[in-house]
Amino acid sequence: MKRWEVINSLIQKHDYLRYLEIGVDNPNNCFNKIIAPHKYGVDPKGGGTHRMTSDRFFAENRFFYDIIFIDGLHIAEQVIRDIENSLRCLAQGGVILVHDLNPQTEEEQNENRTTQRWYGSTWRAWAYFRATRPDLHMQTIDTDCGIGIIHRGCQEIYKGPHSTWQDFVSNRQEILNLISVEEFQKCL
Repeated sequence: MKRWEVINSLIQKHDYLRYLEIGVDNPNNCFNKIIAPHKYGVDPKGGGTHRMTSDRFFAENRFFYDIIFIDGLHIAEQVIRDIENSLRCLAQGGVILVHDLNPQTEEEQNENRTTQRWYGSTWRAWAYFRATRPDLHMQTIDTDCGIGIIHRGCQEIYKGPHSTWQDFVSNRQEILNLISVEEFQKCL
């Protein structure tokens, strides 16, 4: 499944109306394929409906969203802020998705982009929430570079090591709480 297929399946299943995308850049990559009746997109350079940083957007935002897709700056500190800010404006019963959680090489996960396919340190932000937020339910679909799903709920805190690339490689399944596309489709 591609990211827009995951998003649209959730929109259809739960009748979500308000969609927010952080990090649109090229709207043909995802934003234009989303079927929600009310779509909002944030990017400082291109695409979407708001030309600004996500920090500024969230500081000015007064709305709640049913489904939020985070695919902005792939630096752990920024992704942490984007997730925290998204949780503050997530509607009851809503969901947050985070893209690019499952890098395959150490080069892909560097904060300084050196490869065509760049995940950055997004996985580190995910690991932070997996290790500190028992009030969230978090899983990562093993598709399209790793698509994380966050619901309000509960989860068993990840207690293993998660600060280095080697920690990630050794504990990928547990850190990401990785599920298959088939498992995702069953629990939609």
